[in-house]
Amino acid sequence: NIETVTVPVVVEAEPCVAGSAAFSLKAEAAKGQVDIILVIDSSGSMKEEKKAVADNLNKFATDIVAKNVDHHVIVIGEGMCVPPPLAGPGCKNSPTFQHVNVKVGSKDALEKVIETYPQWQGFLRAKAQRHFVIVTDDNSKKDANWFTNEVAKLKNPGFANFFTFHSIVGWAPQVIPIIGCIGAAGHGTVYIELSQKTGGVLASICSQNFVPPDWSNVFAKIGQNVVSTVKVVCTYALPAEKDGKPVDPSTVTL
Repeated sequence: NIETVTVPVVVEAEPCVAGSAAFSLKAEAAKGQVDIILVIDSSGSMKEEKKAVADNLNKFATDIVAKNVDHHVIVIGEGMCVPPPLAGPGCKNSPTFQHVNVKVGSKDALEKVIETYPQWQGFLRAKAQRHFVIVTDDNSKKDANWFTNEVAKLKNPGFANFFTFHSIVGWAPQVIPIIGCIGAAGHGTVYIELSQKTGGVLASICSQNFVPPDWSNVFAKIGQNVVSTVKVVCTYALPAEKDGKPVDPSTVTL
């Protein structure tokens, strides 16, 4: 899409007389980029949750596309089948979707992110914002500082712009100490800390009054957060001269 933008230019004349002029420039609207890495607990207690994630990913992707966001989605987890249009036919990879089919245990989701990085680093874009989404009914055996430090070591393209971390985990007040809750084995305290530190969405995986969480609502909130972080850089090429005089970029006001 080509838009014409009017740019007023302040022209300083001699002696001490200020004037103004205007000319039109054409700029092409560019989409902001976001790379989303979902990590899904593959343990036996997560069967229903895995299905809920797969069922909601396409609506999630469609919603952020509608906001002019160029997205890549990476799913780390065993046995995940995401249907088209996000994935390809037969739940295969597509230009916007990549599945890393590896078992993620109840307590090692953060470790799996680091271990599998060589398998999905080529799907990241250097200028894209990064978002992690963890879905698990347990906690991590590694702490939040360990994960932050390990992510900082990743290169090519790495996480120079840092990341936002979203958690769909067991959390208070739904979680009963020791017993857990319907839908979760324990508190996801490490993931909660990462979400709080990075401004991510925190959602409970627990059922309330025996009713499972509304996954469409959870992913809608994450989608809103994703869109709010996307940055679009607009560049306008100024002409070298205006009315035969050089254009000084420092005097241009958009």
